[in-house]
Amino acid sequence: MKDLVVTDLPWGTHPPLCLDPPGQGPQRLRAHGRISLQVKDPARLLPAIPRAAADPAQERRALAEGLRGAIVAELEQLLVEEPPPLPPLPPRWLTLAARLGQRLAPVLEPLGLLVTDLTIAGLAGEEEPPPPPVQSGDGERWLHVLQNGEPSAALSLADVAALRWRGDLQPD
Repeated sequence: MKDLVVTDLPWGTHPPLCLDPPGQGPQRLRAHGRISLQVKDPARLLPAIPRAAADPAQERRALAEGLRGAIVAELEQLLVEEPPPLPPLPPRWLTLAARLGQRLAPVLEPLGLLVTDLTIAGLAGEEEPPPPPVQSGDGERWLHVLQNGEPSAALSLADVAALRWRGDLQPD
């Protein structure tokens, strides 16, 4: 049987990575790119895919989300060990992508997967992290959510629940 190759799968950091490299201060970075994989051993991959009764699309989404999570986790660790200069420079993306592919190899190998290509198409910092949750004197917790990329005014938990119920706030 010929090995199956899956090409050009998109990946990205969502939510952004929160890093605090020495001497640079806190940063929120977003990254995205593409990965191509070769299925070397389907017998090892199939048990790792969550089974969704009669819904292959849900199984594909679960597998894609698992792959994205592995890529983002390894990228975050790589950026902690080798912080990017500010602003992150596109020529360095090739080096980061190669290092990320090397880091992913032992993570994906037990699943019977081989990274054949990995690219970073974008790596950028966000201006300012949103403010942390605040607790008022009466014990009420106040939160800030991102609305159109900007932190909102302080919201109560009830306000946040109402936004979510109306569909104006996504889980992430």
